[in-house]
Amino acid sequence: MKEIAFYNGNFLNYDEATTLVEDRGNNFGDGVYDALSCFNGKTFNLEKHVDRFFRSMEAIEINSPYTKEQIVDIVEEAIAKLSYSKILVYFQMTRGTAKRAHLYPDGMIGNFYLVAREKPSFEERRKAGAKIISLPDDRWRRCDIKSINLLPNILAAKKASEKGCVEALLVREGNAAECTSSSAWFVKDGVVYTEPLSPLILKGISRTCIIEEIAPKIGIEIVEKHSSIEEFYNADEVFLTSCTKLLLPITQVDDVIIGEKHPIADRLFNAYVEYAEKQCGRIIKEKI
Repeated sequence: MKEIAFYNGNFLNYDEATTLVEDRGNNFGDGVYDALSCFNGKTFNLEKHVDRFFRSMEAIEINSPYTKEQIVDIVEEAIAKLSYSKILVYFQMTRGTAKRAHLYPDGMIGNFYLVAREKPSFEERRKAGAKIISLPDDRWRRCDIKSINLLPNILAAKKASEKGCVEALLVREGNAAECTSSSAWFVKDGVVYTEPLSPLILKGISRTCIIEEIAPKIGIEIVEKHSSIEEFYNADEVFLTSCTKLLLPITQVDDVIIGEKHPIADRLFNAYVEYAEKQCGRIIKEKI
């Protein structure tokens, strides 16, 4: 089996999975999502992702038909049905189904979806050197909610891809905060810098693990502050983090070459893989 889907209580073959025509996720982007990586048939940071999923639901008052524990069980059952060494699990909750109207009925119960498939690898990007471009941040002002309404993100990601870039660094009022689906970091004089938490960025799970657990353990200083795109241009190193990329060094920002050596990012990446291995067993870091 290559892919598995789940919808409202049932596991389905991927090609058989469908949604209702008036699901509010389809009509309005009225829903939230999360995603996580799995290695060797074991989930990585599952509880952290499910906790964030429920925080997003609570923020926009979606009623889940499942408890956190039940969603954990569904995710684990999904990955047990696949045999890949690396699996990506995407899951989302929409507000539910009702006749199309901006005003939704009281007491709606959410529709829960899940798709699990082989996780993409960033092996070639690591070897060739990954590039990003900067673009205006056109997103709404509650980026801390992991909403499925991602039109500005996908348009920016498409522009980045057309330029041969792995991501777009989004700039709002002079502040280069994060990418379309990644946390952004730069290194200057041995210190790592990243955006402080606010409603304007997502509290990334990888970001949190690096700041709270990984960097302190290996003696790397991290400073959370607002930064300009010029600071990224002048950085000694730039890297991205996300559940799919884990930690990916960047060798070029717009037309500025950052360089192919990234000793701080390499130390963090190695420590991050070791952190993941405690949950998932041995990981071949060159293949992720």
